[in-house]
Amino acid sequence: MELSPRTDPSVLDRLTNLPVELQRNVLFELLSTETPCAFALFVPEWRVCSHGTDPVNRIYDLQRTDVYTRGTGQDPGVFVSGATHGDGDHVGFSMRTAPANTCVLMEQLRARFPVALDWALRDVERTRLRTFEQVFPRAPDDGIGKCMSHGALVYRSSSSPPGSDDDRLAPRHLMFNGVAKDPWFELRLRRNTETRIGFGMRLFVETEASMVEVDWAVMPQLETVFLDLRSYGRGRVGEEGIRRGAGKMGCLRLRCLVIAGLRSGKWYVRPPGWELCGWEADDREVDGGVNWVKVFCGAVREGGRLVFIDRRIADVDWEGWRARAENDGLLPSTEEVSRGECSEKAYLKHVERVMGDGHHSG
Repeated sequence: MELSPRTDPSVLDRLTNLPVELQRNVLFELLSTETPCAFALFVPEWRVCSHGTDPVNRIYDLQRTDVYTRGTGQDPGVFVSGATHGDGDHVGFSMRTAPANTCVLMEQLRARFPVALDWALRDVERTRLRTFEQVFPRAPDDGIGKCMSHGALVYRSSSSPPGSDDDRLAPRHLMFNGVAKDPWFELRLRRNTETRIGFGMRLFVETEASMVEVDWAVMPQLETVFLDLRSYGRGRVGEEGIRRGAGKMGCLRLRCLVIAGLRSGKWYVRPPGWELCGWEADDREVDGGVNWVKVFCGAVREGGRLVFIDRRIADVDWEGWRARAENDGLLPSTEEVSRGECSEKAYLKHVERVMGDGHHSG
């Protein structure tokens, strides 16, 4: 629906005659659009979305997505290793749009539909994906450095403008993006002290006024959380520290929890018989690695999903592996590859178009 100050008054008149619930629906569609796939925004340097059906990945198993769906009633949970991410698997969230002549239009809408407009704006804020990016200390022993010295990671909102009052509204979808490099190595380069006492998985958000620790207990309405735990997966934070952090999420009933980095590197390859693991009962997988499904499943409701994204090695030269596959004659025929590339390029153009218009994932 396209509205502007020059819109035929009869359009707004007809909207006036609708019940407030329908007015809210129309205004919600006007003021929001869908983000690019969330898996294109999460750990973006891994390009989870575009490599989800990459034939090179299928050949060499360089990057893997494991999905555990919790059981319901008497039905057991289901674990799928190496789940694909094709055209039908994109996950979008709403984000605020800026219609043409926004100020004048918003004045008109507020004058005619005050209740429906407030309702629509609240729902846009509640249902949009709020994203946070990791930040580093700006000076030795500043607030960020002190948090990190005890194992915490500090983030800043990347989807809300400075001074935004969005935090008054209870979010449903959160994404925490870290960095590919070791943040504690960066901390030491800045000559911050590092204390291992109480080292554990804690998340802080830096606001204009203060440093706020993420408290899952005050967000029971959460439905989706993306956690970049690649830093913790490197072993800087011990297993018990991660378990404590996961335990604090037990108050949640998420539809989906997505975690990156916990089985990357040396724990990436599973041995024969790995399927014998009791995913919600055993503390360890068959190879002795931590059963992260059990650790985090308390945060997910029945029928909800735990998604784990990992890499065999930290830095993957996709073009190099592609050349190797071509030399070994392992890639599909040129016609099949071309069709796949067309589909991928079309989607990536969609991502670039949305992000290039100045919109971010909120």
